[in-house]
Amino acid sequence: MNTEIEELKNTLLHRHLNPGHAIECMWFVMNTANKIKDYHLIEKAVDTILYSLEMGWDKRYQGLYRFVDFEGGKPKGNWGSFENLIEETWDTKLW
Repeated sequence: MNTEIEELKNTLLHRHLNPGHAIECMWFVMNTANKIKDYHLIEKAVDTILYSLEMGWDKRYQGLYRFVDFEGGKPKGNWGSFENLIEETWDTKLW
């Protein structure tokens, strides 16, 4: 999320990534881009998938983390009620 609002930039909600959802979304983008023959968009989607895998893959135990920080690792930042879900389930894996 790109924001100019300074107080949002350091929130957990702003900083977290959901690698599985990002990969799934890029699958839809690639399917649509293929239909309209936008191969540059497919390349961008592939880059996003590779980034999501790089940031979200648990190298020690394998599997894709549910949530990660955009700089890697456990999500961090200021948080409130919604962020509890991210904090409490961030390392749940998608197998």
